[in-house]
Amino acid sequence: ATADVRAWSGLAGLPGAVAALRGELVTFRDERGRELLDLPDAPRPDPETPAPVRFLPAFDNAILGYDDRTRIIDDADRGLSVAGVRVVLVDGRVSATWDVEAETGADAR
Repeated sequence: ATADVRAWSGLAGLPGAVAALRGELVTFRDERGRELLDLPDAPRPDPETPAPVRFLPAFDNAILGYDDRTRIIDDADRGLSVAGVRVVLVDGRVSATWDVEAETGADAR
């Protein structure tokens, strides 16, 4: 959706650009009726494919690239996505955070 492109890019004035590209895109509707845009040859998994557990880095596009992030993160945790916190996705939703801690006395390699 245009709002997602704006959220991802931070650019205003995108409706005209999206309109110019519309003939090269395919459109879908999500369960709430919002228009989704994609490339015609982009891979799309079967909707029944289970989502694997994923460890996402800070500021990952999977969270920041959408205007409405409720499909991946609860409103109560939305601040994590802009605070640079690393998160774990379980069944496609933010379920935990993760971090790396240096071992005391360990040599950096």
